[in-house]
Amino acid sequence: MPRKVKKSDVEQWLKLREEGYTYKEMQKTTGWNSETIRKHCEEAIAKENKAKKDEAEKSKAEKGVDHAKIFVMFDEGKDAIEVVKRGLCTPEQAKKALEDYSHLKGKTSSEVEDLKTGLNNLQYRIEDLEMTIGAHLNREWKCSKCGAKGDIAVLVQCTACEEEIWWGHWPRQKPEDEDEDED
Repeated sequence: MPRKVKKSDVEQWLKLREEGYTYKEMQKTTGWNSETIRKHCEEAIAKENKAKKDEAEKSKAEKGVDHAKIFVMFDEGKDAIEVVKRGLCTPEQAKKALEDYSHLKGKTSSEVEDLKTGLNNLQYRIEDLEMTIGAHLNREWKCSKCGAKGDIAVLVQCTACEEEIWWGHWPRQKPEDEDEDED
């Protein structure tokens, strides 16, 4: 009979991930299958990210929306996507602000509906991106050896031709001071 994964198991695995262990290393350390570990870690991370997102949206909703700033952005030609990206409001609040703005500016209801549809699509795309494996890593991951934050890369392979390439975030090179080279 297979063992049941407990909350304490997942907490242990997440701690090991923070320390830089791979799923294969965790399998050797804990005796659990690496795929089981990976699945439960990703689910826990996704759940935590959703809770953070929900809390942020709740906080924004409670704080209210600064319609004046948003309307100025609309007047400058910025769209609702830019308003959301700048963190001025949630996608739902951007929809409402755009409706209010459009009403005040005399836009047609057809244009408003088109914009609502676009905002709905934006919200789904944002949610999809937040659920992407590793989306949070370059903000949250810290190397247990050198302490670097966010400098991560993965080996990507083309499944058609098997070409491999590294993809990710490398530390920024400090510019060399040209004055030091001169005599």
